[in-house]
Amino acid sequence: MKKIILSTIFLAACLGASAQRIMPTLMLRPGKSWCHNNGYESIVDNQGKKVRTYDYEAAMLNEKMMQATSEISALLHDEGFIVSTMESQSEAISEASADDLLLDDGDGNSIEKSALDERRERATADVYLELNWSVEKIGPHKQLSYTLKGVDFYSGREICTVTGIGERSANATEAVLLREAVVGKMGELKDRLGAYLESIKEKGREVKIEVAVSSASPVNLLTEIDDEPLTRHITKWIQKNAVGHRMQAAASTKTKANYNVNIPCFDEDGLAMNAEGFAYQLRKYLSKMGISATVNNKGLGNAQIVIKGRK
Repeated sequence: MKKIILSTIFLAACLGASAQRIMPTLMLRPGKSWCHNNGYESIVDNQGKKVRTYDYEAAMLNEKMMQATSEISALLHDEGFIVSTMESQSEAISEASADDLLLDDGDGNSIEKSALDERRERATADVYLELNWSVEKIGPHKQLSYTLKGVDFYSGREICTVTGIGERSANATEAVLLREAVVGKMGELKDRLGAYLESIKEKGREVKIEVAVSSASPVNLLTEIDDEPLTRHITKWIQKNAVGHRMQAAASTKTKANYNVNIPCFDEDGLAMNAEGFAYQLRKYLSKMGISATVNNKGLGNAQIVIKGRK
């Protein structure tokens, strides 16, 4: 999976380099409701678990969706947003997937991809802006209702939602109806995304850090080091380095621990921080304790530390 970094625009905003409010980069994509209603939904087996998936790339090729996203993208650009769509990046995604077919694990074994892996590879923005709409016929007229939902890719949390109903029309296309319905809500959308950005600057970016233990490791999370179990050392380090000490630790075992952590926008060198970068800092700390570990990048907002044993 290609390493992804925050956009220059977003970084400048986090640094406060400009007094003007600068928005996060957006990726416009079909919403789940629209995909469900238009046949772009399926159930797949993801390592033994049934997962509902949405074929966003195919949905983007739907003529009505292409027209709609074109209209909304134009509106967003006019408001100063940096916007991309899955359609505009499909070629790059295909090339990356083709490259991955040539990779192996170092021992000649191919690298497997789950449905979740495939979805994560499509992350090229700070926020997904999901577009849902439906049209109701009222006599000779049509009336459109819509929802624009912003989702933080790092945490998967919904950060803003704007809804509305357009004016009735007898002749306008769905794309035009959508543009006319959305245009009056641009200010509201901008304010809500701006508030989200201010929150990220103050409270940090929420990510998931998973700590696991290799089956070959003689060390586990309950192993005592300096009179405390290893998991206690890890928890204390994460809490100390989280923005405002904001973190939540889920129930842990001797082989696994999970944390929701608010990480800073930048590391001590001024470089953009994501979950993987934070996990590498934790690995460095563990190395100083004599613990060997590796880092697996599971997406912008998700990283895994694997304990391998003592150095």
